[in-house]
Amino acid sequence: RITKHVKDQNWFAVGIDFFIVVVGVFIGIQVSNWNADQQQSALGKAYLSRMTDDLVAMESYLDEKLSRSQANLDLAKKLLQAASAQGFQDDTLIAATEDYFTDGWVTPQFTIIDAVYQDMSATGNLNLLDDSLRQQITTYYARLDRVQEVMEVSRDWSLPIDSQIILEHDVYRWNRDFFYLLSADDEALKQKTILGARKELARLATLYIWIERDSLSQFEDSLHATRDLIVAIDG
Repeated sequence: RITKHVKDQNWFAVGIDFFIVVVGVFIGIQVSNWNADQQQSALGKAYLSRMTDDLVAMESYLDEKLSRSQANLDLAKKLLQAASAQGFQDDTLIAATEDYFTDGWVTPQFTIIDAVYQDMSATGNLNLLDDSLRQQITTYYARLDRVQEVMEVSRDWSLPIDSQIILEHDVYRWNRDFFYLLSADDEALKQKTILGARKELARLATLYIWIERDSLSQFEDSLHATRDLIVAIDG
């Protein structure tokens, strides 16, 4: 049509034709951009939905860790009291030691559930999120990285003391189910070892009371931060 109008020197029609072409191209570009924006928005929402699943799993994990760490702290406190305080019967120390080495002697560890965050970071898809939410998410996971590092330091610090106790008193390698199979002589050896190691047990309990208290604080702060981020994403 444009060629025909040029041959006919119908410049008004030529102008209208060009206007129609320009408007059509503009509308096509706008529609294409809108579709791309919609796809990016949908992808961002899908990522946030999956990240929320990670955060809910992290929340459950931290709830469990808080409960376990509190139980371990209680056992360590009982052991310290029985090993260091005056007036306790020998069987109280033996029972507290058995409880502690069976259920409570675990150095706290910290696992980060961050598969979706790692995916978004690696692919650059964090840029799909608005600046404020992206900053909150990156700050949250950086915080968890620091908590994990602190836990690892505590573990590495406590392991030499753990190893010393094990090497010097191999009798501490027990659990209740296994010890039911041992003879009375072995039970007597265990009790003799416990009663002769009051100071070592008190020092060990003191160390783990400090570790568990710090771990409780870290777990609790991380739990609050996790819940805050869930609310921010849902909002």
